[in-house]
Amino acid sequence: MIISPDHYLIDQETGEYVWSPERVKAAWNSAKKKLARVMVDPRVRKLVLMVGVPASGKSTWLKANKEPGAVYFDATFTQAWARAPIIEAAKAVGKEVEAVVMATPISVCLDRNACRTPDRQVPHDVVQKMAKGLAGDPPTKAEGFDRIRVVRTIK
Repeated sequence: MIISPDHYLIDQETGEYVWSPERVKAAWNSAKKKLARVMVDPRVRKLVLMVGVPASGKSTWLKANKEPGAVYFDATFTQAWARAPIIEAAKAVGKEVEAVVMATPISVCLDRNACRTPDRQVPHDVVQKMAKGLAGDPPTKAEGFDRIRVVRTIK
């Protein structure tokens, strides 16, 4: 199962991604509620946080790498403060927590982002700021991760 705040930002009538601060807050709340519901399922053994800047390949990697018994939270998680409540929620119900970090060069992310439909493009300065944030605050075991996997992509 994949949980992503982005799923809640897609307009059900038009299929377009609609961003606003209010919608983002509501989307995150909905995603966290869904996470809380599924994490109590005994068939779920671990939570995997997808970590990386926009257009780093998180969703694409997920299409080919899901494993049974895992719930994937697909968001950027470029700072520890954003990861902390999600990790705490999983640990509170005894689940293993893993990070999959997409180590994609920023130039590749910016190129991919530019190829997205206009409603899905993230401003370049935001992508660059997030990349700097992730470089300065990468996931660590001290945060509560049981495993950290780095995926290096160059294309």
